[in-house]
Amino acid sequence: FQRLSSLTIDTCVSNTELKLLTVKQFPFKSLQLTMTTDIYCRYLYDFLTCVKNTLKSLTLTFRDGFKLISKFPIMPELENMGIILWNGSLDFVEEIVQMKVLIVVLMEIQDEDILTQIKTKDFSENSNLQE
Repeated sequence: FQRLSSLTIDTCVSNTELKLLTVKQFPFKSLQLTMTTDIYCRYLYDFLTCVKNTLKSLTLTFRDGFKLISKFPIMPELENMGIILWNGSLDFVEEIVQMKVLIVVLMEIQDEDILTQIKTKDFSENSNLQE
């Protein structure tokens, strides 16, 4: 399994699974995970931190009102990100310098400043930003 580089879990991931994946430290390049309110933010943060140097594509689906209350880890290699049913700030996007594609689905933006930041961020170095 040490060569495992992609993981898609079509069901909700558990705290136990996140801890196990963190310990195993697989060099994931692509991840698709579903989070629920049963997940501890610390376990998600630790797991994402352990794959930050290899991960290029990440899709996270947040169910049942899951909200990441810890800071999102800096992911220097991340190029593509999808966040589905996101309920939080997008401040972390500024710190992902390799980001080429950001897809946000069913997000309710209540803060006009955040919306302005997204619209005015210069992604032109990496790709085209489309509304």
